[in-house]
Amino acid sequence: MRLDTRPLIARVDRQAREQLRRRYPERKRLPDLRSLYYAVLPVLWIASVMSITASEGSHAKAPPAWILGSLFIGLHLKRVLPFFRTSDRRRCRLKGFADANGFWYDITRHSPDYPGMIFARSSWGESEIRDRFERRSGPTLDIGDHQRRKLPFLAARVHRWGYVMMRLPVPLPHIVLDSRRNNSLFHSDLPEAVGRHQRVSLEGDFDRHFTLYCPVGAERDALYLFTPDVMARFIDTAAGLDVEIVDDHLFLYSPGGIITTDPAAWERLMETVEAVEEKVARWGRWRGSPMRETADAEDGVGSPRAAITAPRLRTHPHVWYQATWLVVIVTCVVWFLSAPR
Repeated sequence: MRLDTRPLIARVDRQAREQLRRRYPERKRLPDLRSLYYAVLPVLWIASVMSITASEGSHAKAPPAWILGSLFIGLHLKRVLPFFRTSDRRRCRLKGFADANGFWYDITRHSPDYPGMIFARSSWGESEIRDRFERRSGPTLDIGDHQRRKLPFLAARVHRWGYVMMRLPVPLPHIVLDSRRNNSLFHSDLPEAVGRHQRVSLEGDFDRHFTLYCPVGAERDALYLFTPDVMARFIDTAAGLDVEIVDDHLFLYSPGGIITTDPAAWERLMETVEAVEEKVARWGRWRGSPMRETADAEDGVGSPRAAITAPRLRTHPHVWYQATWLVVIVTCVVWFLSAPR
């Protein structure tokens, strides 16, 4: 697919921005704890400095305190403002890019009912899609930034993942390809951890870049889909992407978001999508071929229908998440017991 990336860097006039506002009226965004943090922290800083200065009874220290406070606020303004304003120019460019390349574009949509782990619903949170691209014709392709916030009444931090969704010709077992590049120091950046006993070694030295997980009995499907040529393409163009296959859905995940106005980033992403789609088409022909069915029968694997009833991967919350809550609870208990009565 040859992309027309010119709209991503085109000049946007006022008339185009007004038309965009009329077509896509602004909806309420999920609040983010960081916006509250960056807005309140400078105020607390000034209040603390004034309180200390007043308690010491020294007015000579007041001017330096105000200077420091002003510098502090100035440094934070750049980070506060993006949370309280919308980028109409960016959206106009994205809309033009979508129109030029055969996509439907929407600024805000409710989270779709996809089976991927980032789309898991919870009664204690809410989620939405920002800047969603859906291919108008051809194989299903859905691209967007998914935002999920747990504990809405506490204005908890919004978790963001960019995603790409493609449909498979037939259902597959649950498979996860975890990129090592986007992992944190002690854990994967995926919303859920996968048990290590479900790990499968990749061919060559690709284990240094990715970790592959699949249920017992699904190794052949996983290794056929993620062959050395596909893995090499992932390393070159999408080493920071995670992959999840659930039933007949294939997802690519990017922590922090995937939608951008960078032409080079879109070209790299679509190169990866084309490589995966080509491999999926070949895999569909291979899986339904008589040679595959004969080989499965000889190996005792079973028919392609066995993939539909294959077990899912066993996932669990990250240990660091559980440890954080444990530390918070213990700290609260200790503080309560040690408080003077």
